[in-house]
Amino acid sequence: MIATATKFDADYARPCMNHAHDPRTPEATDDDAAMESIDYAIDWLQMAKIAMINGSTVKAQQLIDDARETLAELAGVE
Repeated sequence: MIATATKFDADYARPCMNHAHDPRTPEATDDDAAMESIDYAIDWLQMAKIAMINGSTVKAQQLIDDARETLAELAGVE
């Protein structure tokens, strides 16, 4: 038997939480974008710290530069 789903069939049409094409997904705000940028910068810095612990200063510097670029974009600095 082939299962067919309608938009009202809860067994097959489960909600797609935060999917870009789901009309129920709330619109992103500038605050959300800023928080995401800050989270990315924190991630870059945490990875840089691990690279330094592992003795890879070149990799740490690259990651610090990535964090700096992310924060510069957030602050509007070129």
